[in-house]
Amino acid sequence: MPQSYKTAADATSLDSAGLSKKGKLKPDYYQERLRELQIELVKLQRWIFESKNSLIAIFEGGELTGKSGVIKALTERLDASIVRVARQKAASSSKWYFARFVSLLPRKGEIAAFDRGWYRKATLEKAIGRCDDEAYEKHIHQIASFEQTLAEEGFLIYKYMLTISKEELNARLEKQKNDPLGRLRLTEIELKSAKLYDEYAKAEAEALSRTHAPRAPWFEVKCDDKRLARLGVLAHLLGEIDYKGKDRKALGELESKVVRDYAPMVRY
Repeated sequence: MPQSYKTAADATSLDSAGLSKKGKLKPDYYQERLRELQIELVKLQRWIFESKNSLIAIFEGGELTGKSGVIKALTERLDASIVRVARQKAASSSKWYFARFVSLLPRKGEIAAFDRGWYRKATLEKAIGRCDDEAYEKHIHQIASFEQTLAEEGFLIYKYMLTISKEELNARLEKQKNDPLGRLRLTEIELKSAKLYDEYAKAEAEALSRTHAPRAPWFEVKCDDKRLARLGVLAHLLGEIDYKGKDRKALGELESKVVRDYAPMVRY
């Protein structure tokens, strides 16, 4: 995970009118930009449907990094009949791990946003010690094979790793603890997330280096500013695909600093 984060003012060329005194996006500016990007997302969905493509967007990251917020921003204005939010289904340990995801894959003309998807075992479970080295090696090789097969079958695959600083993680955790409703929603793993920060960072870094591929690439997202991260992911995804009717001016330049291409240190 990155060791330091800049404010929105440092990370983008935003006009100061869109920033708070703390350098984060103002709600009004965020809503205006979100609307512009969601209009483009509707165009993208129409193109996906008409061209019979299938889009997979995977969102991975530690606890409280904002995966649900990004996915909501991506999907909330789209036609629910041809977009789905996919989360891991329970399955017996004797069953092929990836079988639980096959039914969640998008059909031709559909979009699927995966909340962790098949990366839970390689990141979260690795970090908390539920996946030993032998099981990890088997799983990481199967991920590469599974995604290669999907790419060869014509699926468009984009993977986003959401990261926050340790300071921001602690701040979000404390804020939720101090909220009666938020405290009730905290899971056991979320409560331990600050202590697991370094372990998760190691598992995350290895998973990225082992599963980054040209047709199933990883992108890293700075999420200390939740609103900026959401806009950055939407703009980046839209920028990656040549859909019909694209308004490049509407995408802005947020993704150039908030979302970056993953550059592997080691090639496998």
